[in-house]
Amino acid sequence: FPSHDRVIREFRKGLREISTRRTLSPYPLYQPYIIPHPPLMLKPILLLFGPNLNQIEKRDPALYGGRSLQEIVTAVRESVTAKDISIEYRHSNSEGVLIDILQEYSESALGIVFNPGALSHYSYALMDAIKDVRCPVIEVHFSNIHAREPFRHHSVTAAACSGVIAGFGWQGLALAVSHILSS
Repeated sequence: FPSHDRVIREFRKGLREISTRRTLSPYPLYQPYIIPHPPLMLKPILLLFGPNLNQIEKRDPALYGGRSLQEIVTAVRESVTAKDISIEYRHSNSEGVLIDILQEYSESALGIVFNPGALSHYSYALMDAIKDVRCPVIEVHFSNIHAREPFRHHSVTAAACSGVIAGFGWQGLALAVSHILSS
């Protein structure tokens, strides 16, 4: 425990600091110490991308549009009219890492916009992780999965999500962000 003399010295030092500040009162000892509040920060919206989406610009441009993942994220950020919103993004080719990210953002995000890629068709582990997330999760696919190969027609992860958007390219991400902001 600090000594009595040290406590008194620290108290007097604090009083001197208060008295040297610009004051509203002619009595510096009675001047309240005001701590400025940091700017109000809303929870971020997470854009989460699964396997192979880090190389989306190299995939079929008719399905995926030819933009890089970074260009897509930038376009989504620019489409948001509320400028005080933080949009973060993460990517992984690993199912376990995606689950870790979902758990990490479960309570700290305003919402999660998730493109699980091919994992959406068979990953029951991702479905279970999405069920445990405390914020809304919207599944987004750039291509219309119902117009593609039959194995892509069903998404097991969609059952755990708040909604699904497919076939609108990167604008599907912007629609999902807009929905989260309006909820």
